[in-house]
Amino acid sequence: MKDFLSILNDEQKEAATTTEGHIRVLAGAGTGKTRALTSRYCYLVRDLGISPKNILCVTFTNRAANEMKGRIRSMLGDMDLGYICTIHAFCTLLLHEDINVLNFPKDFIILDKEDWRSIMLRIFSDMHLTLKETTVQQKIDEVLEAKKVKPDTYINYIYKLNNEELKAKWQEEGIDQNTEIFLRYLYEQKKCFGVDFNDLINFATYILENFPDVREKWQERMQYVMVDEFQDVSEKQYRIAQILSAKHKNLFIVGDSDQTIYSWRGSHVKLILEFDKKYPDAKTILLRQNYRSTPQILAASNELISKNTVRYPKELVATRPNGKKPLYFHAADSAKEAEWICRTIKKLVEDKDGGGKNDKKNGDEKENCSAKMDGSKKKPDSRPVHLRDIAILYRAHYLSRSLEEALIKKNIPYSILAGTEFYGRREIKDTVCYLRMLTAADDMAFYRTINMPSRKIGKQKIALIKEYSEEHNLSAYNALKELVGGESSVFKGTGAQKYIDAVEKVRQLANGGRAKLGDILQAILDESGYEAFLRIEADQDRLDNLAEFKRAVNEEGLDDDATLPGLLSHLALFTDLDADGNSGKDTVKLLT
Repeated sequence: MKDFLSILNDEQKEAATTTEGHIRVLAGAGTGKTRALTSRYCYLVRDLGISPKNILCVTFTNRAANEMKGRIRSMLGDMDLGYICTIHAFCTLLLHEDINVLNFPKDFIILDKEDWRSIMLRIFSDMHLTLKETTVQQKIDEVLEAKKVKPDTYINYIYKLNNEELKAKWQEEGIDQNTEIFLRYLYEQKKCFGVDFNDLINFATYILENFPDVREKWQERMQYVMVDEFQDVSEKQYRIAQILSAKHKNLFIVGDSDQTIYSWRGSHVKLILEFDKKYPDAKTILLRQNYRSTPQILAASNELISKNTVRYPKELVATRPNGKKPLYFHAADSAKEAEWICRTIKKLVEDKDGGGKNDKKNGDEKENCSAKMDGSKKKPDSRPVHLRDIAILYRAHYLSRSLEEALIKKNIPYSILAGTEFYGRREIKDTVCYLRMLTAADDMAFYRTINMPSRKIGKQKIALIKEYSEEHNLSAYNALKELVGGESSVFKGTGAQKYIDAVEKVRQLANGGRAKLGDILQAILDESGYEAFLRIEADQDRLDNLAEFKRAVNEEGLDDDATLPGLLSHLALFTDLDADGNSGKDTVKLLT
């Protein structure tokens, strides 16, 4: 067992060993906050004997959670670290245990953006709305915004009304179009027992606030609550942390008011700045020793951030030796800026020493620009520079146009990191929906898979399924089963029966309790004919993506406690923040 405390500086050690009460750690960029956080977790487990089952550590991304788990296991050995997770993942764990109090099954599904769109397209069709009047995305945004404004109201609808009562709501006299769309959305959501990303937090908060037995259980369990990147939490996320820590009163937050960038998602920098007002007994610890940047970069950063009036004052101190001064270049327009960037990239990559000499071409007089460079004659870095070492940051993606044009003109390969990576790809979505058919068999998964590959079930037959499911209050899949099993000959000559047989056969395998996740996945790919379809119709990239997905599922299945519903929840919680962005490719990265 490693002596993890001996490698900490005094500030980090204080953060790691101050365990009781309300603690705020203000950690500047590059000051080793992750090391302090993981060391604190290990200190609680090893030195104080606290069980990991009684420690909640909330991270901002799945990637951060996995990195932290890896570090802790390297210090303490293998153990269950399930409560090191994002806030959405924690809420999912809570709901899988207690969502039944809202009359939802514990194997609910998590709706992603494509599911939202599928629901809204169905509503557009039912209400005979046209895209000339509005857009699908606009109505989705309005529904999500309405959920934010009055979360308790819509949860009461879902919790207290059955499907027929919800349907009656939108049929009342005087209901305007937006209200009808909202109620129809809730109806479709409850019909498939679906929960979207915002619902995860709203449902969890509602349960904790309104069901004392559930609240007391979770408060008793979570003896220590730790929240990373606190500057980016929303008030709702903060509320969950407050409720959970109310009994044992051990709430540890880590963040930096100088780094908040998610105010557009509901985060409030005042939450970290006013933590000591909420908890007068709170202790504040500053991490100021920076291990990432040179003194020159820190001097520029400290000077710039000091102009911010809404912050906790602190100045970072460099531990690295002197380096080059930052280069400031002000071009006359975006085209000249892009040209200069490309020329600089070329010099960096082509210079075998990796030093990147000062650019004297097209100076102030010719380009009407100003440049401040490091005039010192230091020995250049010996490490060669690759394209993958270079990133170009901008405020919004629409600003990339001139950069892209210049990069293309100069034959410089680039990648735009803009989200929707691996798990958003069509073949992966199709496969996940086939897996969903084995559990919830929700309508979104059904309509996505019923003709993938083609089973000769056209628009008229889809309309018949939908009409029958509405009349008999059935899911689309169960409606198909009744229609195929009845006297109607409508589905003869189609692949409907084979589709049902495939789902039922693999569902039986999945419910047997002995099959590994990888075997279940391969079975549905084989029985449905989807993988064979891809091998005939798809390009190699899509097959490679499917192979990578199989590998990921097989790895997940190594855990003895792994279940199909758990796998589906895990997959649904991946966001664009967890995308790897093709980090292995030798390209310049463009990102916000």
